[in-house]
Amino acid sequence: MASTITLSLFLAFVFVGMMLALVMGYLSTEERRAREKNSGEAQVLPAVEAVAAMPHFFPTADATEVLSAPAVFDERLLVHLENHVRAERTMVSQFLHDPSIDALYRHASSIHVR
Repeated sequence: MASTITLSLFLAFVFVGMMLALVMGYLSTEERRAREKNSGEAQVLPAVEAVAAMPHFFPTADATEVLSAPAVFDERLLVHLENHVRAERTMVSQFLHDPSIDALYRHASSIHVR
């Protein structure tokens, strides 16, 4: 009888200890996430203020200087994506007209589309 009580008290102690460790781990994870979120918001805030300060229809010289480098990058990325989509469409149309294993595994970089 005494061994049963001892075993049940031991198991209860282990269970409570595991639950306490789980809850404390969860709380520390949430605190870390909150710190990361706050630091991320602090970094984004100047960029948001720069965009919010820019007039929507007639941009000033300052606003175009702030957004000129990202705009160039965006345009290049857009052109690259458009060329990739065109190459993929060409590959698909060629595969639909002449289905073969060779046409299926041909890379889009081997097709030049203007």
